[in-house]
Amino acid sequence: MSGSFDTLKATHELEAAGMERPQAEVVAAYLQLVAAAGHEQALRRLVTLEARMTWRVVGLVIAANALLVGAVVALVKLLP
Repeated sequence: MSGSFDTLKATHELEAAGMERPQAEVVAAYLQLVAAAGHEQALRRLVTLEARMTWRVVGLVIAANALLVGAVVALVKLLP
C-alpha cells in the first residue's frame, strides 16, 4: 500500500480523462482526504489489535506465574 496519495498525478489523470483543471483539483483533494481517512481507520484497527494482544500476553504471563507458584508450593510440601 502506498504511503501517500499523489494529488498532482490524480489531477493530471482526471484532466486527461476530460475534466477541467479546477474540478480535477477539487476531486483529487477529496480523494486525498478519503485515502487519509482510510489510513487513519487502519491505524485505529492496528492499535485496537495491539491492545487486545497485549492483554492476552498479560493473561498468559499471570497464568504461567500461577502455575509456577503452584508447582513450587507442591515441591516444598513434598520435601522432608
